[in-house]
Amino acid sequence: MIKMRDLIWIVAAMIMFSACASSTKLKNSWLDSSMKDQTIHFNKIAVAVMSQNPSIRRSGEDALVSVIKRTAAIPSYTLFPEIEDRSPDQIKARLREAGVDGVVVMRLMGKKEEQTLVSGVPPADYQRFHGYWDYSSTMVYNPTYLRTETTVLIETNVYSLKDEKLIYSTFK
Repeated sequence: MIKMRDLIWIVAAMIMFSACASSTKLKNSWLDSSMKDQTIHFNKIAVAVMSQNPSIRRSGEDALVSVIKRTAAIPSYTLFPEIEDRSPDQIKARLREAGVDGVVVMRLMGKKEEQTLVSGVPPADYQRFHGYWDYSSTMVYNPTYLRTETTVLIETNVYSLKDEKLIYSTFK
């Protein structure tokens, strides 16, 4: 049995695992109010990373499956090797044939890069000659450099196929 708070932690772990930046923050999340105090039990979860790049899709889905521990999980590429236009009925039928009753879908919504100038500041020991002499024998002054930070916005949705509805959504 997966409790809602466990599901939220799984999604948060997946987001953190998939993030390339040094920090991860949830920007917005939504939980179906009817699910707040309920225990959710999925027998099998399909994990989908929506990407046109097959290697990103496969590695992302494999990574997310490895994070899910309390129930069976399968990458969607095993069910749908190619991302192509399919009718919702075909998708649902294939998921049900595979015994899937929950789906986690992630997609990149956008990214931005920001460059920051980081100026090198001499250590405090540089302020006096004897301190500099001792310090410089083992350390080197750090020069000014550019740091590039990449911020990504990833949407993650969790669906119950049994109830045919979205039960949790977040983006960071």
